[in-house]
Amino acid sequence: MLCGAIGACSSSGGGLVAVQGALGVMDCPSDLRHTSYAAITADAVGSETADAALARLTTDLGLPPGVPSRESSSGTADRVVYLFRDSEGHRLGRAEVVLSPNGWFVVMTERCS
Repeated sequence: MLCGAIGACSSSGGGLVAVQGALGVMDCPSDLRHTSYAAITADAVGSETADAALARLTTDLGLPPGVPSRESSSGTADRVVYLFRDSEGHRLGRAEVVLSPNGWFVVMTERCS
């Protein structure tokens, strides 16, 4: 289950606004963003890979719009951040996927509101 929270960041004017999220900057039409956090139970079974965990995410569970690509692995083998971009390269959202003893899970997503 992902629980949502809406945060407001400072605006720099018209057009797209650079909005600082928990995982990085996004290019949004306003200064609002939506962040979802996962509540993972101890007996939950994760995916075999980070890509497979991301593939299980749906729009109603916080999947950002756009096409995902690996933005970083944070220098560790147990965390991957995916950046979602549109066809013009605008940063529309991110998803954080981590490895637990039970497999890979999406633990947080953020996107423009």
